Amino acid sequence: MVQIDLWKVVGQELRERRQMAGISSADFATKVGIDTDALSAFEKDSRGMDLQTLGKIFDVLNINAEAFFQCCNLSQDTSITVGFNHTKDELS
Repeated sequence: MVQIDLWKVVGQELRERRQMAGISSADFATKVGIDTDALSAFEKDSRGMDLQTLGKIFDVLNINAEAFFQCCNLSQDTSITVGFNHTKDELS
């Protein structure tokens, strides 16, 4: 079984797609509504992102979630690790 960190895979794929689209990190961050430090952290796997931000990123890149995750080559033999950035108290 292969184990991956989901945010690492997502961050790398998002960076590649942003660069292929020819969008600078500053322009992309502005379109998504985040600062460039947050974008850099997402792309380098320094932290995860919330689903609302991920949805905005998909919108800006004009991609759908299903196609995106299929491109990440996640198979049934893949164990996924997901880190969360919020404590239980922050979510209530």
